[in-house]
Amino acid sequence: MTDLLKRLSNGVTESDSIDAINELLVDCYNEILELRERIEGESKTEPQNNSQWLYLTMLADELNNKGIDQVAVLDELKKRPTVDLSNTKDSLYRIYWRGVRKALFPDAKRTGKKQAGEIYEAMNRHTASVFGVSIPWPDKYGQEYEKGR
Repeated sequence: MTDLLKRLSNGVTESDSIDAINELLVDCYNEILELRERIEGESKTEPQNNSQWLYLTMLADELNNKGIDQVAVLDELKKRPTVDLSNTKDSLYRIYWRGVRKALFPDAKRTGKKQAGEIYEAMNRHTASVFGVSIPWPDKYGQEYEKGR
């Protein structure tokens, strides 16, 4: 990082080549990614990411099957009424997953490996106690759910 800081402190001049400027920008971007990883921890794995979206899909389907719409979910989360909408994986992600993540990990901008499990556990406990809906965390066998849709 000290080399990068030295290069940045020298600045960019008109005589610098486009390639040199691009290289500096790429190095800055990579440094930002490394810093973010150190601050937030490792990103969740691809299987965790796939399981997250499959879980949200399964949860949306089960909530909808039980007649529990977004209003009920939002009422519990925000204690105020909204329009009648069915749950989707995207709506549950925006409203529910991110809300729980923000409550558990206020400084996190994205979900890390360890955080994914904790967010799931909190959401699953909540949906089980409030709505009677408990969805197991999908694993590699969750593909059967996708086939049956």
